[in-house]
Amino acid sequence: MDKILGRNSKGINFLKSLLISYIISGLLLFLLAFLMLKLSLSGSVVNIGIVVVYILSALVGGFVMGKNSEKRRFIWGLITGVLYFLVLVIISTIMNTFTGLDTSRLLSAFIICAFSGMLGGMLS
Repeated sequence: MDKILGRNSKGINFLKSLLISYIISGLLLFLLAFLMLKLSLSGSVVNIGIVVVYILSALVGGFVMGKNSEKRRFIWGLITGVLYFLVLVIISTIMNTFTGLDTSRLLSAFIICAFSGMLGGMLS
């Protein structure tokens, strides 16, 4: 029971890493929105900015999860990246903002998040 409630529990570590990932996402998306307002960025630049937000958020989440893991850090980072993506999909579906996204963009976002999380775990 102590291990489940302890500081080194995998569930707690996943929640910490995902929370950090979403805080970073929020801050970077706020910065991107501010830059859109001030610089009148084109759609392609905004799309690149969103991909960068995915990469950095999943990378940091994977890094944090890897730091909290003793073995197979890259797998824990990969799982963190996949969970980051799944939560994004669930929230987007609930908010009904996911209707215009095609399968190829969805798959590329999944690959970006998964591999960025894995790289973060490897770098930890």
